Amino acid sequence: MSSWVLITGATGGIGSELATVFARRKAQLILVGRNLEKLDALAARLGQSFGAKVVTFACDFGDPSAPKALKEWCDANDYTVDVLVNNAGYGSFGPFVDSDADREAAMVTVNSAALVQLTRLFLPTMISQHYGRILNLSSMVAFMPGPFWITYTATKTFNLSFSESLAAECRGTGVTVTALCPGPTDSGFAADSGVGNDGVFGLIPHMTARDVATYAVAAMERGKIVAVPGPLNKVLAQVARFTPHIISRPLVRAMQRVRK
Repeated sequence: MSSWVLITGATGGIGSELATVFARRKAQLILVGRNLEKLDALAARLGQSFGAKVVTFACDFGDPSAPKALKEWCDANDYTVDVLVNNAGYGSFGPFVDSDADREAAMVTVNSAALVQLTRLFLPTMISQHYGRILNLSSMVAFMPGPFWITYTATKTFNLSFSESLAAECRGTGVTVTALCPGPTDSGFAADSGVGNDGVFGLIPHMTARDVATYAVAAMERGKIVAVPGPLNKVLAQVARFTPHIISRPLVRAMQRVRK
């Protein structure tokens, strides 16, 4: 069986840049997302530019059955995934009381539940072959309370905790787990989530999706457990991580009040 890199949320932003980084390295890619047309266009571009072998699979991780369907498709095609990139996700910004209840619930499914399901489905083969790399998308917001982007922050905090704990469990197995915790990134997230450049998001210089992706793959290959791209982001993450929440809660809320 041949080895593959599987990337969810590959149609744009950090996901498509991650696909480009792996394609440059001649990896065989499985690109997963909701929009098959965009996936196929990216696959064609990567094939033409780098000679990469790329296949695509369209699904919506808002459907709890999607991870199992993806795994069954991989098994049916004899695709052995030894690098799993759980990048799919989205956010929303504004007072929780005014949010769309269904969208908030689906966010938990897409951002975190699908990540757990996919990791559980693909991990056994990695363990059995004594090699595997798992890259999970978290965020710098995982280090602090997140008023006005409550559900998004909670999912990213979960992803960070899940990744750190699984990394400890997998020690000595040949499988590593990395939580990528980027700060503000020019990836389309700000527009899609409605955050714009207000509040905390607008106070920190943005990195490009390409720079984040390049850093992420290098950190994953080194087996780094918590990976924060960018020198300033590293400092801010440490400050946030060790600031008592009794201080950070009202501080972050005050910076976000413009959106209330």
